[in-house]
Amino acid sequence: MRRILTIALLLCLAAPAAAGERYPETIPLPNGWQPEGIATGKGDSFYAGSRATGAIYKGNLKSGRGDVLVKPWGGASLGMKVDDENRLFVAGGGTGTASVYKASSGKLLERYTVATAPTFVNDVIVTDRAAYFTDSQKRQLYVLDLGRGARGRARRAAGAGSR
Repeated sequence: MRRILTIALLLCLAAPAAAGERYPETIPLPNGWQPEGIATGKGDSFYAGSRATGAIYKGNLKSGRGDVLVKPWGGASLGMKVDDENRLFVAGGGTGTASVYKASSGKLLERYTVATAPTFVNDVIVTDRAAYFTDSQKRQLYVLDLGRGARGRARRAAGAGSR
Protein backbone atom coordinates (compact mmCIF):
# COMPACT_ATOMS: atom_id res chain seq x y z
CA MET A 1 0.00 0.00 0.00
CA ARG A 2 2.85 2.36 0.85
CA ARG A 3 4.41 1.70 -2.57
CA ILE A 4 1.12 2.56 -4.32
CA LEU A 5 0.81 5.81 -2.36
CA THR A 6 4.43 6.73 -3.21
CA ILE A 7 3.82 6.12 -6.92
CA ALA A 8 0.58 8.11 -6.79
CA LEU A 9 2.38 11.01 -5.07
CA LEU A 10 5.17 10.98 -7.66
CA LEU A 11 2.62 11.01 -10.48
CA CYS A 12 0.83 13.97 -8.89
CA LEU A 13 4.12 15.86 -8.59
CA ALA A 14 5.04 15.09 -12.20
CA ALA A 15 1.70 16.29 -13.62
CA PRO A 16 2.32 20.03 -13.01
CA ALA A 17 5.70 19.74 -14.75
CA ALA A 18 4.05 18.29 -17.83
CA ALA A 19 1.33 20.93 -17.64
CA GLY A 20 4.07 23.60 -17.54
CA GLU A 21 4.40 23.24 -21.30
CA ARG A 22 1.38 25.45 -21.83
CA TYR A 23 0.60 27.30 -24.97
CA PRO A 24 0.83 31.11 -24.71
CA GLU A 25 -2.34 32.96 -23.72
CA THR A 26 -1.75 35.61 -26.40
CA ILE A 27 0.38 35.74 -29.52
CA PRO A 28 1.37 39.22 -30.71
CA LEU A 29 1.07 40.02 -34.40
CA PRO A 30 3.09 42.70 -36.25
CA ASN A 31 2.27 46.39 -35.71
CA GLY A 32 -0.57 47.60 -37.90
CA TRP A 33 -1.82 44.08 -38.52
CA GLN A 34 -5.57 43.85 -38.91
CA PRO A 35 -6.16 40.11 -38.37
CA GLU A 36 -9.20 38.47 -39.85
CA GLY A 37 -8.73 34.90 -41.10
CA ILE A 38 -6.88 32.20 -39.20
CA ALA A 39 -6.05 28.60 -40.07
CA THR A 40 -3.96 25.81 -38.61
CA GLY A 41 -1.43 23.82 -40.58
CA LYS A 42 0.99 20.99 -39.93
CA GLY A 43 2.03 20.45 -36.33
CA ASP A 44 1.63 23.60 -34.24
CA SER A 45 1.71 26.02 -37.17
CA PHE A 46 -0.96 28.66 -37.73
CA TYR A 47 -1.61 31.34 -40.32
CA ALA A 48 -3.24 34.74 -39.72
CA GLY A 49 -4.22 37.04 -42.56
CA SER A 50 -4.32 40.83 -42.57
CA ARG A 51 -7.46 42.36 -44.00
CA ALA A 52 -5.63 45.66 -44.46
CA THR A 53 -2.69 44.53 -46.61
CA GLY A 54 -3.18 40.93 -47.71
CA ALA A 55 -0.08 39.85 -45.79
CA ILE A 56 -0.07 36.47 -44.03
CA TYR A 57 1.69 35.71 -40.76
CA LYS A 58 2.88 32.17 -40.02
CA GLY A 59 3.49 31.30 -36.41
CA ASN A 60 3.84 28.47 -33.94
CA LEU A 61 0.95 28.00 -31.50
CA LYS A 62 3.19 26.38 -28.90
CA SER A 63 6.07 28.87 -28.87
CA GLY A 64 4.12 31.96 -29.93
CA ARG A 65 6.89 32.88 -32.37
CA GLY A 66 6.48 33.53 -36.06
CA ASP A 67 7.09 35.86 -38.98
CA VAL A 68 5.41 37.32 -42.04
CA LEU A 69 5.10 34.52 -44.61
CA VAL A 70 3.41 36.49 -47.40
CA LYS A 71 4.35 40.14 -47.82
CA PRO A 72 1.63 42.79 -48.28
CA TRP A 73 0.22 42.77 -51.81
CA GLY A 74 -2.43 45.47 -51.64
CA GLY A 75 -5.38 43.15 -51.15
CA ALA A 76 -6.89 41.31 -48.22
CA SER A 77 -6.33 37.89 -46.67
CA LEU A 78 -9.52 36.79 -44.95
CA GLY A 79 -10.85 33.24 -44.59
CA MET A 80 -8.17 30.59 -45.03
CA LYS A 81 -7.64 26.85 -44.90
CA VAL A 82 -4.68 24.49 -45.38
CA ASP A 83 -5.29 21.27 -47.31
CA ASP A 84 -3.62 17.85 -47.08
CA GLU A 85 -1.10 18.87 -49.75
CA ASN A 86 0.02 21.80 -47.58
CA ARG A 87 -1.54 24.45 -49.79
CA LEU A 88 -2.98 27.55 -48.13
CA PHE A 89 -6.24 28.77 -49.69
CA VAL A 90 -7.10 32.40 -48.97
CA ALA A 91 -10.22 34.50 -49.64
CA GLY A 92 -9.43 38.00 -50.90
CA GLY A 93 -12.41 40.08 -49.76
CA GLY A 94 -13.27 43.05 -51.98
CA THR A 95 -10.54 42.15 -54.47
CA GLY A 96 -12.70 39.24 -55.69
CA THR A 97 -9.74 36.89 -55.52
CA ALA A 98 -9.08 33.36 -54.33
CA SER A 99 -5.37 32.75 -53.73
CA VAL A 100 -3.44 29.52 -53.29
CA TYR A 101 -0.02 29.55 -51.59
CA LYS A 102 2.54 26.93 -50.68
CA ALA A 103 1.99 26.90 -46.91
CA SER A 104 5.61 26.09 -46.09
CA SER A 105 7.21 28.93 -48.06
CA GLY A 106 4.44 31.43 -48.85
CA LYS A 107 5.08 31.06 -52.58
CA LEU A 108 2.02 32.13 -54.56
CA LEU A 109 0.90 29.14 -56.62
CA GLU A 110 -2.07 30.90 -58.20
CA ARG A 111 -4.37 33.88 -57.70
CA TYR A 112 -7.77 33.59 -59.33
CA THR A 113 -10.15 36.48 -59.93
CA VAL A 114 -13.47 34.80 -59.18
CA ALA A 115 -15.66 37.92 -59.02
CA THR A 116 -15.76 41.59 -59.94
CA ALA A 117 -16.98 44.51 -57.83
CA PRO A 118 -19.12 44.74 -55.91
CA THR A 119 -17.90 41.58 -54.19
CA PHE A 120 -16.66 40.29 -50.84
CA VAL A 121 -14.99 36.88 -51.02
CA ASN A 122 -14.67 36.19 -47.33
CA ASP A 123 -14.31 32.52 -46.44
CA VAL A 124 -13.24 29.14 -47.79
CA ILE A 125 -13.59 25.44 -47.10
CA VAL A 126 -11.53 22.73 -48.75
CA THR A 127 -12.69 19.22 -49.60
CA ASP A 128 -10.84 16.43 -51.41
CA ARG A 129 -12.21 17.68 -54.72
CA ALA A 130 -12.60 21.45 -54.51
CA ALA A 131 -12.16 24.66 -52.57
CA TYR A 132 -15.39 26.62 -52.03
CA PHE A 133 -15.17 30.38 -51.51
CA THR A 134 -18.12 32.39 -50.19
CA ASP A 135 -19.11 35.79 -51.52
CA SER A 136 -21.27 37.55 -48.96
CA GLN A 137 -21.88 40.51 -51.27
CA LYS A 138 -23.28 38.37 -54.10
CA ARG A 139 -24.70 35.53 -51.94
CA GLN A 140 -22.96 32.72 -53.81
CA LEU A 141 -20.09 30.25 -53.77
CA TYR A 142 -17.14 30.02 -56.16
CA VAL A 143 -15.68 26.58 -56.80
CA LEU A 144 -12.03 25.83 -57.53
CA ASP A 145 -11.53 22.28 -58.76
CA LEU A 146 -8.52 20.74 -57.03
CA GLY A 147 -6.86 18.94 -59.90
CA ARG A 148 -3.89 17.08 -58.44
CA GLY A 149 -1.70 17.93 -61.41
CA ALA A 150 1.81 19.29 -61.80
CA ARG A 151 3.19 21.38 -58.94
CA GLY A 152 0.02 20.89 -56.90
CA ARG A 153 -1.74 23.92 -58.39
CA ALA A 154 -5.45 24.37 -58.03
CA ARG A 155 -7.29 25.13 -61.24
CA ARG A 156 -10.47 27.08 -61.78
CA ALA A 157 -13.59 25.01 -62.29
CA ALA A 158 -15.62 25.57 -65.43
CA GLY A 159 -18.00 28.44 -64.82
CA ALA A 160 -16.42 29.61 -61.56
CA GLY A 161 -17.02 33.29 -61.10
CA SER A 162 -19.54 33.49 -63.93
CA ARG A 163 -22.67 32.74 -61.91
